[in-house]
Amino acid sequence: MTCKICDGETAKFDRTKVLGKYSVQYYKCKNCGAIFTEEPYWLNEAYSDAISDLDVGLVSRNLNNVPILSKILDFIYPPRNIAS
Repeated sequence: MTCKICDGETAKFDRTKVLGKYSVQYYKCKNCGAIFTEEPYWLNEAYSDAISDLDVGLVSRNLNNVPILSKILDFIYPPRNIAS
């Protein structure tokens, strides 16, 4: 398997259970150090019940994070003055 970030060579890193039943292999890139799993065949099942009808705070939690995330993004990607 090649690295999903830099296409470098990877090595098996660790193994864990996902959703309590799938044995999933982790890999680590020998070049950039990124860690990732094998192709995630379990995602549909993992997200099928991720949002409950009873979770009325979902939107408000996201809206509460907007100011914080905006500051982080402005720090990482400062606004540029574009001359007209």
